[in-house]
Amino acid sequence: MLEASFNRPVCFLAQNTLFLGPLIRILRHLTPFISIDKGNVDASAVMQCIRYVREGGVLAVYPEGNLTYDGELGYMNPSIIKLVRVLRVPVIYYTVRGGYGLDPRFGTSLRRGYMHGGVTGRRSVAEIDAMTDKELFADIRKMLTVDEFSVGLYRSKKSAEALERVLYRCPFCGSVESIKSSGRFVHCVCGLCAEYRDNLTFNFIRGECGLRYVRDWIRDELEWVKSFVPERGSVIFRDEHVKLEKRKPDMSYEKPESGSMEMTGEHISVCGKTFLLSKLSNMVQIKKQILLLFTAEQEVYRITSPNVFCALKYIHMFHRLRQLRTGVFDNYFGM
Repeated sequence: MLEASFNRPVCFLAQNTLFLGPLIRILRHLTPFISIDKGNVDASAVMQCIRYVREGGVLAVYPEGNLTYDGELGYMNPSIIKLVRVLRVPVIYYTVRGGYGLDPRFGTSLRRGYMHGGVTGRRSVAEIDAMTDKELFADIRKMLTVDEFSVGLYRSKKSAEALERVLYRCPFCGSVESIKSSGRFVHCVCGLCAEYRDNLTFNFIRGECGLRYVRDWIRDELEWVKSFVPERGSVIFRDEHVKLEKRKPDMSYEKPESGSMEMTGEHISVCGKTFLLSKLSNMVQIKKQILLLFTAEQEVYRITSPNVFCALKYIHMFHRLRQLRTGVFDNYFGM
């Protein structure tokens, strides 16, 4: 959609994991890409961006680096400001409206509805130079903000399917890993039941708790995470039937190991392999439910599951436990 809006070829800055599938490999020959190693500092990708724009190319950058979990603009790394200033080219703001309703990050199928994109603004090099870093960052966020909840209706008989990819704690009884989805409804073992409607809101049939949107539910989960203090040795989260694969230098993966996964306040154990949280440099979710672990030794591991899997809960808790360990408390929880 974005490329069709311009009369010049557009080069996309995108995570390298997108290039592993056969269809993407074919598309890569049709559309230029610069791959970046998400979760690590990738200086080589930045140098490629500089060379590309100096040769007169149009570069498409996604400052969030993620599809939205909740329909709102997500976290942006402030380093986007450094990239804009280094490139010294005009900036064109482009937004897509309706994507969250049509194909939500938690979903497994498309809904019936409308999605459209377009240019929302342009900043010249002179205008960018006149802004402070704080003003430029605020301008980027403002121009890329989209109200996804006023675009229209998104019809589906399975509107709530796989919502437990992002909903991992019941706001009514407080239990974790108890939310299940079925058709248009989400349930908890405590009796909570809510319909996820075509206008992207919840209608609570049992267990009314004042949460209107998915974003409200995620905020409620984050408030719980922010106050969480682990008991030594106790299991916080657990999942069965996951696969663990180590990434090789050529970006392919070794033969997967199968087993269970659990998280405590000190480590994550996956398929019999234990990772100390203090030795993990980052934890990132890609696509719908793939979790990447980055170690201090520059190793990368991929965790997948054939079942509906919530990677988000591990990311939220990883950042909370890092805060407790380092004493540095901020509002960044991986999103």
